[in-house]
Amino acid sequence: MSDVRLLPQGILVGLSIAAPVGAIGLLCIQRTLRYGMLTGFVSGLGAATADVLYGMIAAFGVVYVEDFIETYKLFFQIIGGLFLIYMGFVIARESKPHSVSDSAQTSFIKSYFSTFFLTLANPLTIMAFVAIITAFDLQIQASQERIYFISGVFIGSIIWWFLLTGCMGLLRKRIAFTWFDYINKISGSAIALFGTYTFIKACFDYYRSK
Repeated sequence: MSDVRLLPQGILVGLSIAAPVGAIGLLCIQRTLRYGMLTGFVSGLGAATADVLYGMIAAFGVVYVEDFIETYKLFFQIIGGLFLIYMGFVIARESKPHSVSDSAQTSFIKSYFSTFFLTLANPLTIMAFVAIITAFDLQIQASQERIYFISGVFIGSIIWWFLLTGCMGLLRKRIAFTWFDYINKISGSAIALFGTYTFIKACFDYYRSK
């Protein structure tokens, strides 16, 4: 297989990993509608960075890292679930902005790292990478092939978050500020439910493994 062919294949993998709208997607949508496209995109960039790290582990076959993640995956899921519950309650309690300038006040660093660590807290991501690589029979052996693949994953993930936040950014201009209370409550509740499900499932799996 030509090395370059792994770039578009990596892009497809990146899109496949990023596209399913879960808690991270809802969080990016809420931040885009609340603070604007740039904040939403920066949040997506944090998730994309974590995807690349997991993609590197899958592509390079770092066994000891995979073993560590497998050993402590329930711990990561419990912490991630609790953080999602916290984020959901914070978002649900946010007041609607009074103006566009008021809605633009937030920290890009906080937006980036919150989604970065939330995505890292989901070890199922690396399992998804391994499953996709196996399903498509991607032969990733040489270092250059890995670089092409990982670059493609990052590009694919970035494309998805740009499209998602771009569409939400356009929608934001058409939404009256009176709707922001409802948006915050609905998205916050959904994120908290994701967190609750993750937390309960991880606790159940832990006790079942004993």
